[in-house]
Amino acid sequence: MPKSISLAASEKMVQSMQKKTNAADKTFDSLVEGVGHELAGVLMMKFGGRRMRIPRSCESEGAQEFCAVIGIDGFQKLIKAFGGEDIYIKKNSDQDRAARNRAICDRADFLMRDVARGGEGLSFRRATLKLVDEFELSDRRIQLIVNRGW
Repeated sequence: MPKSISLAASEKMVQSMQKKTNAADKTFDSLVEGVGHELAGVLMMKFGGRRMRIPRSCESEGAQEFCAVIGIDGFQKLIKAFGGEDIYIKKNSDQDRAARNRAICDRADFLMRDVARGGEGLSFRRATLKLVDEFELSDRRIQLIVNRGW
């Protein structure tokens, strides 16, 4: 009997996760419709994985953060589509993550390359700290990406 209860609970949990995934995909599709694919991608890169309240106007609190990322025209589109709503902005897709990881590796290579060969000649640790600031990731994540050589 306990096995059937845990199986039913497991099925409910899977259904709940599927609903959340479908809702996130729907929100992303709505985001693309509202602001366009390019701006939706920029929002994903900056705010991905977070639920955000979209201000109702340019004067509202939090408007500057959005304007700095997508500009005033993009922010106007965002207000028109989602003003006053809470939306979930999903994280980068696997392709975006792979491109980011490749960029991190390329940049790390340049930072650690000898000055005589056109690089900056930084140690692994100093290059990692510089990449943390540039890509807004933890030092451990940067180290894992560089060591794996994506």
